[in-house]
Amino acid sequence: MATPGRTPAWQKVALVAFGLCLALALLEGGLRAAGWLFLRLQEGRNRASLAEGRPYRVLCVGESTTALGGEDAYPHQLERILNQQAGRNLVSVVNRGVPAINTDYILATMPALLAQYRPDVVVAMMGINDLDVPGGGPAEDGVFRRAVLSLRIAKVARYAAALWQAWRRKSSGPAMEAHFEDEVRAKEGRLLARIRTDPSDERAHAELGTLYLSAGRRALARRFLDRALVLAPQDQAAGLALAALYRREDRAKHYTAALQMAAAVDPAHPDAQREVAAEYLSFFESDGLTAVTERILVFYRQDDATYRLLEEAYLRVAERCTRDGRLEEADALLRLARAVPVGGYDEIYFGRRAFLAQMLGDRQGFEQNLERAEVLHAGDPRAMTARNYRELARILHEVGIPLVAVQYPLRKTDGLRKMLEGEAGVVFVDNEVSFKEALRRAPYRDYFTDAFAGDFGHFTPRGAGLLAENVARPVRELLEKAEPGVAGSPAH
Repeated sequence: MATPGRTPAWQKVALVAFGLCLALALLEGGLRAAGWLFLRLQEGRNRASLAEGRPYRVLCVGESTTALGGEDAYPHQLERILNQQAGRNLVSVVNRGVPAINTDYILATMPALLAQYRPDVVVAMMGINDLDVPGGGPAEDGVFRRAVLSLRIAKVARYAAALWQAWRRKSSGPAMEAHFEDEVRAKEGRLLARIRTDPSDERAHAELGTLYLSAGRRALARRFLDRALVLAPQDQAAGLALAALYRREDRAKHYTAALQMAAAVDPAHPDAQREVAAEYLSFFESDGLTAVTERILVFYRQDDATYRLLEEAYLRVAERCTRDGRLEEADALLRLARAVPVGGYDEIYFGRRAFLAQMLGDRQGFEQNLERAEVLHAGDPRAMTARNYRELARILHEVGIPLVAVQYPLRKTDGLRKMLEGEAGVVFVDNEVSFKEALRRAPYRDYFTDAFAGDFGHFTPRGAGLLAENVARPVRELLEKAEPGVAGSPAH
């Protein structure tokens, strides 16, 4: 029997479940509303071009690297280049890039896009947001979940994953409570086993303390985090988790002391360390969704979550420092990111290193780090991307529409060619050589606004223009092949 005046545990869990479902609905609703508005504005630009009745149409599909930029997005610059070369308004280029989606979404919407726009050529630059699922087959969940999960080094991916899993688990109160406790106990059991095997395993103590913090078990959280710091006084992840605990308990002095201790990892760059701390702590309190963040690590099944989060924080702040010209701080942060006990973001790390080397004028370092990032890209092929690229090529070939497969800037086309080996009607666009040459002459920020993918980012107008020039050549040749003389000759 429940104690009078106290809410039964299952009701508390049911309230949390309701809050999670509501948060998911609000998050998805907000993203849908923003997406609807974005697509309306984008479609207005497309219609203005199509209204002129130009004889040829090119459809560009992709993610944010295709979608963003307004009139300076690469599809719109591609349209201007093609028509300038033809000497008249001959081609309409339709921009149907959508931020945060992946190749599952692109493939699913392709039949409707073909019916709506009836393109002569389809240009695809896609795959950066893909996230493979076990077994290499299509994920069972909806497009929204897969798209959000695909965001890299973005806290929304963690929140959305936890929200979705909690929503999937909604059922009766007792069942929900049991499921929640099972999640906690499984991870708790693994970590306790590690501690029994090796009582000096400070990382297991830190991870377990963070798990208890995420589950709202503050006394246990304090016990294991304190022990982690006894075993390893310089463990920054444990120190920041302890700071998060003190903040929740409104213990301002202790919170400040814990924060200072965690930031003392690099006294030479206190401002950068404070930014890292803020990035890490934002995981525990974001947008007021306390109920979500208190439980989110339960669904983050890896047993090194707290260290992965710390590495993410370092890499995010390092990119910001590089972009802002705080190069010494960026270098120090990347060194510390590399020293985090558990890796997992090597591809991003070497991309950030290349970005920094380019800003420092270190051409050799730029080339070497890009090469190392490229090796990691090549060694981690995504089954989802390959599957959907091949299916897209087949769909287009059946209706006689050529596919222009565009590789991302600074990356080799070898992997893309291998994905589409044997597929008919495919033309490839290389953006490695031209972007590397451009970055030997001008700073990174002239071509990219960020480095979200590690080695490249979203385009500036100049970067989008260079991409558009590279895409224009094969598109013009395809139009010439369809009807000789129709596209004119290149204007120099």
